[in-house]
Order: sequence, then structure tokens, then C-alpha cells
Amino acid sequence: MILFLTLLMLAAVSPAAGQQIIAVSGAVRNLQSGPVPFHPVFMNCNDSLLAKTFITDESGFFRDSIVAAGVYISYLYFYTYDFQNNFYDTVVTDLNNMVYVEFQISTDSIPVSCQAHFSYLLDSLSFEPNVYRFYDQSAGNLDSWYWDFGDGTYSVEQNPVHQYADSGEYLVCLTVASLNNPVQCTDTYCTGLLTPSYYNLGGLVFAGDYPLNNPVNQYDTAMVFLYRLVEGQLWFMGSKYFEENGYYWFAHLLQGEYLIKVGLTENSGGYLNYIPTYYGDQVNWDAAEAIHLSGDLFENEVHLVPVAGPGTGPGSIAGYITWEGAEPSGGFQQPSITLFDSGFQPIFFTWPFPGGEFAFQALPYGQYYVRADIPGHPSEAYPVDLSPENPAVTLIELVVSELAFFGVDEPQGKSAGIMRVYPNPANDYITLELEGTETAVAAVTVNDISGRARLTVAVALKKGLNRIRLDVSGLETGLYILNVSTAGKGLLSVAKFLK
Repeated sequence: MILFLTLLMLAAVSPAAGQQIIAVSGAVRNLQSGPVPFHPVFMNCNDSLLAKTFITDESGFFRDSIVAAGVYISYLYFYTYDFQNNFYDTVVTDLNNMVYVEFQISTDSIPVSCQAHFSYLLDSLSFEPNVYRFYDQSAGNLDSWYWDFGDGTYSVEQNPVHQYADSGEYLVCLTVASLNNPVQCTDTYCTGLLTPSYYNLGGLVFAGDYPLNNPVNQYDTAMVFLYRLVEGQLWFMGSKYFEENGYYWFAHLLQGEYLIKVGLTENSGGYLNYIPTYYGDQVNWDAAEAIHLSGDLFENEVHLVPVAGPGTGPGSIAGYITWEGAEPSGGFQQPSITLFDSGFQPIFFTWPFPGGEFAFQALPYGQYYVRADIPGHPSEAYPVDLSPENPAVTLIELVVSELAFFGVDEPQGKSAGIMRVYPNPANDYITLELEGTETAVAAVTVNDISGRARLTVAVALKKGLNRIRLDVSGLETGLYILNVSTAGKGLLSVAKFLK
């Protein structure tokens, strides 16, 4: 260790009798690299109420003054640490002049003083209003966090989740401290938070000429699925059963665009009579009509598309679903399989078995199309011709992409596609495998669920397999979206991972 101390003697400052003013300034320098910015220097004296912590500026300097009234300051004690907790100190007793203290430390790295900071994110995919996730972004070797949410409630968690009972404007403050470490410090950061407006969404579901179970209760039960469009991605929010009066509703929704899908449950009498249908009376998600919610909407009618029925015959179609990427989990991600006639009009539907297999039996000869449907996941229609020479078509592969888009055509001439992301859930690092079709420079961006970019790196792609390692240790726990894009061809590929 090397300690370099300089006392600079200048004119004393004595503005009033009984009052002592001491001008203090100084610097912290690094033996290897010069000035050390944003470094703490601590000061004590014989009056504990006048203790101070100085933080060097960008040039490694600090300056302040000490005003003592009614007490005589006989000494000033300065000390600091480096990142290895090496200790530097000095005592100054000549206080009749301006005091200048300079520390020179012998290490390239320095401790970071307490600097409180945080960000917050509204949970926009929750049916509960005013749910916020707070993320500590403070600097320093901290061991204490104290949150004041501005509504009379508090938390000592590092990254709390808080729900406001009432909408309004709140002042949120985070106080951080380092109390049990050699470098003791504390800091507070506050910012304003204004809760958004929430609205209600509902409507009637028609089965034929009348709403479901209205005016006569047919004891049909339906499930409504709600999706929200966020930054070009379609996110599942939740589902609700209903059986009376044919009316569905969702409360506490944020302004934005939503997609509704309705299907009868298996215990309903009309289960096989109606194809699962989206708002806009479409059976394909990419043809559905989005609901633009900016106020309460109660008249969003869905007319279930009836099964036309192809008639009967000796033909059959069987196949299976293949996921291009990781298969989404959860019952709401189960795709429906729709059978279309030669004019691409829906005539029948089914659900796949747990292994992904499906079948349509007793079909007349003719031309058909088969397509899997799951909101937000692109898939292609598979053409099938049934004839006396070819009455049974089997092993049809319906490919459903893991990539989630809404109303966005996939880019043409891709330079790369994401093959795998691992480990998933992630730890401190993830590896991204890309299959490149040409050499290119791409941007890999990690977005949170609100669409905010949390990490962006530029990578040089080559033909063939590319492996990219990303440091995600600074990300909080949650769901993230990986986007790979180039300046010339835009978005190339998308994947999701959990942290």
C-alpha cells in the first residue's frame, strides 16, 4: 500500500465569532491509472454530528466545508478503503487553514459507494390492477434495502412486488445501506409513479341465431381465452368459463389491443357443432380482429362458426403436430386442428391427442386443407387430395412455429434462425445457437415482457452453426424475449427464455 497525503495551507476563514468554518478538499489517485472517480472518503471529528462522507467527482476530486457552531473542532480524521478492503487514514490537527487531503492507493479497482437507484415495471399481463415489480439497481456492497411505496406500506426485500389498493400518484423511495461492511454508507433515491387507467371488456357469444344459453339454457359451457398484443408479440393473459346468458367479461385491463378466442367445452351439447372462433368471427388467429381497448367495451360479439360437415365417405386424413422450437406449456397452448374445403372454408375441427396426433375420418373424396391453430404461432395449411387411388392420407406433418408474431409477415431471405437457447431457465449466462445462411452482422436484443430492451450485443454471423454466449447475470427473475435482427432484413428470429 502507498499513502500519499498533502496538506495545503491557505488563508483561514473566520466569518463570525463562535463559528468555525473549515474548507476541506482533496483527491484520490491510483498509482497505476491516475484519478479515481466516484470513490468514497470518510471523515470523523471530535463532534460526531459533523461526520461526513465525500464522493470524488469525475476527476477524482472532492470539496466541501464544515461549519461548527458552539463546539471547537480540534481534529479531522480521514479514511478510505480500496476494493480489497485495504485501509488508508490520516489525522489533521492544523485546522486554521483550508485542509487538502490526497490519498494515493495501489490498486486498479476501487469500492463503489452507496448509490441508490431502481426501476419498476407494471405487470401488464395480470388481471389484478396496479401490480408493480420493483427492481433494485443500486451500486455498492449493500446489505440493507428499505422501500417506501408512498401509500403507507413498506418492504425490506431487494426486489419487491407491490399492489396499490387505489389508483393515483405516489412517491416511491428506496433507501440502501452498507452497515456490516468495512465501507459504511447510505443513500436514498425517490421517483414519482402514476398508476394507469383500467377498463372492462365483455360481449355476447352467439351459437346460431341466439346467444349461448339465451333465451333457453342449453347447458352449454364455453371457455374464453384472452390475449394481449405487446410490442408485436401476442401474450396469453388468462381464460374464463361461462355458461349463463351467453355473456363473457374481463375486468381490470390496460389500454391496448386484445384478442379473444371462444370454444365450447367437451361437456357441451353443441361441442362438435361449432368451431373455436375468434372475435371477428374467424377460425384462424392471423385473420382475427383485434379489439382496441381505450375505455369500457361491452358489445364485442363473437359468432361461433358452425361446423358445415363434409358429408360422409371412405376417405381419411391423419397426421401429427411438430413444434419448430420449444413446445409452449399449459393447456391454453393446445392447438385446434381445422379442416377446410377446396375453397378454404372451414368445415370441421378436432383436437390433437396428447402426443400431437390427430385424425379426420369418413371423408368424401375431394380436395382439403388442414391447419393447426394456436394464437400467435405461425403455421401453414397442408393441402390434401383424397381420391379412389389415394383414399387415406397419413403422416401429415403440421409445423407450428415457436416464434410468436401477430399480424407480422415473417422476413424473407433470413440470414439466421434461432435453433436453441440453453440453459432455459437461465442462470448467469445463456448460449444462443443460430443457424446462419450467409455472413452478416446481427444485433441480438434481450427485451423484457414490456418490450423494453435490457441487453443488446452485435455479433458477426457465419454460414452454419453460430454459438453466442450472453451474460444475463444483471437481469432480474422473469420472462425475456430474444430478438435477432439485421439492418438490411429486419427481424430474423425470436425466442423466449426464463431467468
